[in-house]
Amino acid sequence: MSFAKLPEELLREILAYALYVPHDEFCRPPALDPAVASEKPASKKKRKASRAGLLLVSKRWLRVGTPLLYECLRLSRRKHARLVTKVLQENPRLGNAVRCLRLEGAYSKKLADVVKLTPRVRTLYIDVDVDASQRINGLLKALPLLNPENLFLRDCSRTPDTRKREICAAIADAISDRTWSLLKTYTNLHCAPMTSRLASALRRAPSLRELVIQASEANQWLAAGYMQKIVKNRGLRQISCQVVSSSDQTHRKILPCRLDEKQLSDRAKQLFVFEPHNAPIEANPGSRALRECNTQ
Repeated sequence: MSFAKLPEELLREILAYALYVPHDEFCRPPALDPAVASEKPASKKKRKASRAGLLLVSKRWLRVGTPLLYECLRLSRRKHARLVTKVLQENPRLGNAVRCLRLEGAYSKKLADVVKLTPRVRTLYIDVDVDASQRINGLLKALPLLNPENLFLRDCSRTPDTRKREICAAIADAISDRTWSLLKTYTNLHCAPMTSRLASALRRAPSLRELVIQASEANQWLAAGYMQKIVKNRGLRQISCQVVSSSDQTHRKILPCRLDEKQLSDRAKQLFVFEPHNAPIEANPGSRALRECNTQ
């Protein structure tokens, strides 16, 4: 059978092998992915161009495959947001194809327009390390329009900032008033900010099942009292502590001791799982780590 006679459903599945990008991979920072971090920018552009080039085979391939390219959408500049808004307005089918939205800027009022045109977003990535000259009004207006299942927050600077607190407050409000009723996974990347208000909201999140955080940050959240609030969410099933640095290795050993010091319940202690980078999740690590702590 020639490609021209293939049913469109089958053609889409074939193209998906080349074009589909898993959401967790799309939201993974380069620093946590050695293969991506070591790749030169020119190689990245060439790889992306070769994938998109498949759609130039025919008009049919272009029509069937273009929604696959829009499944994961990244916005970093206002100009790009304006162009994307125009494209989605002209072709609503592409807006319905967007499932993963990665925001690294472009927080102007056009962002709310993009969100209105992408009603089926399920994975949301937000970089809260906002440039000093950038406004966040568009982001604050866009957040209540979303209802993600998976949230990734990233902040590389760790510098306290009023706008970061405003973003955290908007997220907390969206969770608290059940606008974000579907939120299942909360992933904190590069020590994104946490506040008492946001921790309280996560405690009440009706669908929350997993919290992903670096081991070093988990200890800081314990010290600040944030973790004690979050673990009271009865629906929470796992707290994945990422071990991606030497600091995380140290905190991985002392965390079980900190859990005892803070008098967390046995159920809360069982939630913590240590996940080495590029390695399978270790089963039941708490008892071994506790032995290591007690023998020091």
